[in-house]
Amino acid sequence: MNLWKMTTDDATNIGPVLLDEELSRAVRRCGWKPNLVRETLRGSCVASIEMGIAKLRSSHLELAAIKLPDFLIWIWIPIVSLEGARVMIGLGCDSKEFWPCRFQTNPDEQYFFHLPLRSYDIVDYEKSEFLQSLAFPGKDAIPMFAKNICFNAPTDKLPPCFRVSIPKINQTLIDLFVNDEFRSVWIERHLSGAQFTLLTEPA
Repeated sequence: MNLWKMTTDDATNIGPVLLDEELSRAVRRCGWKPNLVRETLRGSCVASIEMGIAKLRSSHLELAAIKLPDFLIWIWIPIVSLEGARVMIGLGCDSKEFWPCRFQTNPDEQYFFHLPLRSYDIVDYEKSEFLQSLAFPGKDAIPMFAKNICFNAPTDKLPPCFRVSIPKINQTLIDLFVNDEFRSVWIERHLSGAQFTLLTEPA
């Protein structure tokens, strides 16, 4: 079975903005840790996160209603529409992985942060290739944007949609991984906003 990297479509020219600046900073401090983000949101007592939308490379928020895709990404966190969430839950994602959010331009449409309950240690980082890495003085570099992945464990038992852990630094990869079934259902349901890049092993 193939595995794919799920990212925003190149045609998507809008980006989400978390309107509460204090909460935004708190989430960013969590790094790429879905469980820590979930704890931070729970501690903030925010039942639904208020989001704005801005055109890419613009500092101005949209105010009028706008057509939103089914898949968006804020920093590294996937945001999915109600229909997108239903598809993901139908394929095996836990309903607890979804945290409600609302866009001020489209307040009647339901959207959700996708924060998986667990991640999987299945990548051989020494043999895999990434487009770039993020380095800090005195710390291990964080690999970013998977290009060619060498797996060190079977992938046939993984859920249709999952995140990969980086055990050495207690983070997850920035990428969201999906299998053939997930990609096929997303396309068959005509859900928008996502593109899929096939992950291959290094030559």
